[in-house]
Amino acid sequence: MNLDSELQDKLDTPVKSFEVAFRSYVSTAIITAYPLEDSLKNEIVNRSNKLKESKAIFSGKFSSEIKSILGGREWKSFWDNIVFAKDCYDKRKHDENHDVNFVSQILLMTYIFQDIFQTLILQFTSPSAYLSYSQKYYEVRNGLSHRASSIIDDTDAKGCLIFIKNASELISSDYYWYCSKTKIDKMVDEYYQLLNAGALSIDNLDTAPFPSNKIVCREPEKTYNMHFWIWWNWKDLIGFRICSATPK
Repeated sequence: MNLDSELQDKLDTPVKSFEVAFRSYVSTAIITAYPLEDSLKNEIVNRSNKLKESKAIFSGKFSSEIKSILGGREWKSFWDNIVFAKDCYDKRKHDENHDVNFVSQILLMTYIFQDIFQTLILQFTSPSAYLSYSQKYYEVRNGLSHRASSIIDDTDAKGCLIFIKNASELISSDYYWYCSKTKIDKMVDEYYQLLNAGALSIDNLDTAPFPSNKIVCREPEKTYNMHFWIWWNWKDLIGFRICSATPK
């Protein structure tokens, strides 16, 4: 089911409010580990080189994204934005207009600094699951920022919400300075209810208000369907026996 404009509106707030907490969490962890601009840049370059040599899955994609932030002007912007995000967290407010890093850049830091974000990744069943759900969060978040461009369906929304819920279980409520963790959790739970509201009940024929549970006026169809089912299974069974008896 594709989300209509109303469902996208209701998804927008928890997704983007969580982004602030996630950005604060990642930026603070990175700056704490590498408080100097050159030390962070050198470490990113070092890890990028090792990533290229490893030939790991997605190494090419990550290397390309890393390269895009290491240029002179791009790097200066990236560093300033990550410092700004940590400052906002430290002050528990933002009191000036300032750019912030893209969601793709924030996620990239968790990919290449897996030692720092190991506990976050372990909130998911595997590193590949973390990669998958984080990518879904990224896609949905961008889709919400470009309405009537990208189609978001209920599967996308659920994948995005799984990322938020799993990450939120680890990230301290201190990082939710923009919008409280309790409020975001409530919005996520309510959205799940909206998505499930249209789900059909399973096996509820017994509760249907029919005077009789006997199927009537369908004898020809019943006979045909029964004949077809028996014929298909008979052919399948014969085929299996023939294959089983054929020497290899």
